[in-house]
Amino acid sequence: SPPVPAPEDRYGAFMVSVPWPLGLTGSFRSTLSVESATVTYNNSYIGAVGWGALSTDACVPGPVYLTANNCTIETLESGYGAYADGNSADVFNDCTFNVTDMAVIFTQGDATFDNTVVNSGRFGAMQHSGVSTGNEVLTITNGSVFNTDEASIMIKNSAPIINVDNSTLNTGNGVILHLMLSDDHGAGVVAEGSPTVANFSDMTLTGDII
Repeated sequence: SPPVPAPEDRYGAFMVSVPWPLGLTGSFRSTLSVESATVTYNNSYIGAVGWGALSTDACVPGPVYLTANNCTIETLESGYGAYADGNSADVFNDCTFNVTDMAVIFTQGDATFDNTVVNSGRFGAMQHSGVSTGNEVLTITNGSVFNTDEASIMIKNSAPIINVDNSTLNTGNGVILHLMLSDDHGAGVVAEGSPTVANFSDMTLTGDII
């Protein structure tokens, strides 16, 4: 077994517990793709008790491509289904997410949901970053369904491009898209005037954008 890093070095791929500003608990990521990788899961179950099920981190030099086809992704007590960090792209085709907090967290990575069902106790997708490039893309398409207790999409200190078409967003608190300053004081501040671009097409929306 590799040596356990010193506390000051337990960051990124070396973290031993989920960063508390994410509002999650747990000390184990079921899968973790780092540096440069192409990872595909087919007809699989990926679950986590806490923290995360499908994680990416330290995607340098990158890229990291993570694809799940016809999979069930779950968190049981706390955590996210997947993470798209840095130079990465997560794609979910014909999948089902049953998660306590959010299906995906993306920072400078991209995430695509194609004909995928998300059942979440909090958000569908969340972006948090103080170094958003403005080029990150969240795509929800082809009959995907988001059933969330809170906002369908939560954006913190970021300026992504959001494309949603031919999909259903069922939000328990009546908020489809929520933009806010980050509650993580270490996340930095996105450049003033950076726009979040949200495109919704071929669907009926019921709820607020705030």
